[in-house]
Amino acid sequence: MRIRKTWKAFDKGRDVSLVFACASGKKTQGKFVVGVHPSEAEHLMIVFDDSAGFHRDLALRYRLRARGGGWLEWNATRKCIRLSGRSQAYGREPDRELTRRVLQTAFPDFSCTCES
Repeated sequence: MRIRKTWKAFDKGRDVSLVFACASGKKTQGKFVVGVHPSEAEHLMIVFDDSAGFHRDLALRYRLRARGGGWLEWNATRKCIRLSGRSQAYGREPDRELTRRVLQTAFPDFSCTCES
C-alpha cells in the first residue's frame, strides 16, 4: 500500500504531506521521519516506509532535511496507529501531536495514540 496526501495550510498556514508506504495492508511497523524538502522549506513531510532500516535511509530516499522521527505501528484489523520512540540520528520530531493529527486525518477510522 502506498498513500500520499497533502493538506494545504494544515499547520499554522504551512502545507503538510504524508507519505505512507508499506508492503502489507493488514499490519506493519517501522520507522518514520518528519522533515522538509530542501526546495520547499515551508512544506512539512511525514514519511513512513516499512522497508527502511534506519531513519537516515528514509531521509535520503525521500530527500528530506530530517527534523526528527520515531517508531510507528499500524494495525488495520484493530484500526489503530501507535507512535513511540525517537530517532537515534535525528531525535524526536518537534511536534508529536502534529504527527498524530496528520495520521488521524489521513486515517479517520483509526485511533492514533502516542507513547513516550
